[in-house]
Amino acid sequence: MNRGLWTILIVCISCCVVVIGCNGGDDELAGADDAIEVSEPTNSPSSASSPSPNAPAPNEPVQMAPDATSIPTLLSPANGSSVFLSDMNTFDWESVMGATSYVFVLHHPGGAVTEFPIPGSFGSSADITLSEVGEWKWGVKAVGPAGEGDFSELWTINVVLKIML
Repeated sequence: MNRGLWTILIVCISCCVVVIGCNGGDDELAGADDAIEVSEPTNSPSSASSPSPNAPAPNEPVQMAPDATSIPTLLSPANGSSVFLSDMNTFDWESVMGATSYVFVLHHPGGAVTEFPIPGSFGSSADITLSEVGEWKWGVKAVGPAGEGDFSELWTINVVLKIML
């Protein structure tokens, strides 16, 4: 054989050795415990799993909403506590993961209801001055990119007059 044919033959043999060695070769190269089951791909419709009815469409963006199970937990002023008329009161609650803002609600003694939007950048508190003596109720709900969550429970506070002696 001439030199060119020998070179081609050596290159072909080298390629075969590399391919067989990389793919596991025979049973001596791959142990019995190393066996991996391989299934052939198929285009039959019966082999494709149907998408979950609750799964978003493939190209539809997934929206981050407040966790539906995470309703803000009220912290202070405590349920049933008393505060003084015309004093600045800080209402605190625990943050909700994914919330971008909150809605703070006040039920006035006379029956009116007021809602205040609280930007997420303000954190999880609101400073409010109550200007009417009586029983007030307050609560909070979280708001995220996909909408609003549920309101927390309503806590009662009593606004009383400050008497100076």
